[in-house]
Amino acid sequence: MPFLKRIVSNPKKQNQYTIIIVDNGVESDFQISVDTFVRHNLYKGMEISTQDLEKIIAEDRIQEAYSAALHYLTYRKRSEKEVREYLLKKEFPSHDIDVTIQRLKNDRYVDDRDFAESYILTAMNTTDKGVEVIRRELETKGIDARIISEKLQIYTDELQIEKAILLAEKYIQRKKQSSLKQLEIQVKDMLRRKGYPFSIIAKAVEPIFREMDGDREQEAIQEQGRKAWKKYRHLPEQERELKVKRYLYRKGFSLDLINDFIHQLQDDM
Repeated sequence: MPFLKRIVSNPKKQNQYTIIIVDNGVESDFQISVDTFVRHNLYKGMEISTQDLEKIIAEDRIQEAYSAALHYLTYRKRSEKEVREYLLKKEFPSHDIDVTIQRLKNDRYVDDRDFAESYILTAMNTTDKGVEVIRRELETKGIDARIISEKLQIYTDELQIEKAILLAEKYIQRKKQSSLKQLEIQVKDMLRRKGYPFSIIAKAVEPIFREMDGDREQEAIQEQGRKAWKKYRHLPEQERELKVKRYLYRKGFSLDLINDFIHQLQDDM
């Protein structure tokens, strides 16, 4: 019967031993953790069957995967998919990973429902992401679509609208030279990219633009128009006027406002 010939401590890994097994005169060595060594009361000269040795090694390998997963979970909560991918990168066998994941679930270290809720709350409180961006991020982390839909109810329409209004107002303050038409398109597109649904965008943005008065539009066309007038100063008068009109129209200003601006310029000349 195989027996344990020698036990060697691992200088690079203090929590591991190398055990030397002799079977029919042939030596082989295995790495096991100190915990496994103690748990099975291994000692030099101990006889051990091949079957029992295989069980001990398999158990130790799973324990190593479990310990690696716990270390990975130390920094923050992880989804099942994230933990599984991490263990795969560590080159643990698929069977060991399956056993480890189940143990982590049983011990409540891995819980996709809890992870999704925590992830959504963090995104709500620390970022300006809308629900669609959060949904896509959770999907990439392997969270079931039904869990995502259920947990996203935390992010109510009222909260989304409130956050979308703040983002829109902040954006508008930086775009004083844009026409109202162009600005509304830009604001809606910005909110869409951040993951806010069209229904939320409409409720947040449309009241803002209804309350804007013509003074802002006048200021914007004066700023944009005078820049364009200067830009095309090298052209003949008629062609210059046409270029400026086209430029301002592309910027979203109405034809009436553009004509009023041109007439004002001509009166000032």
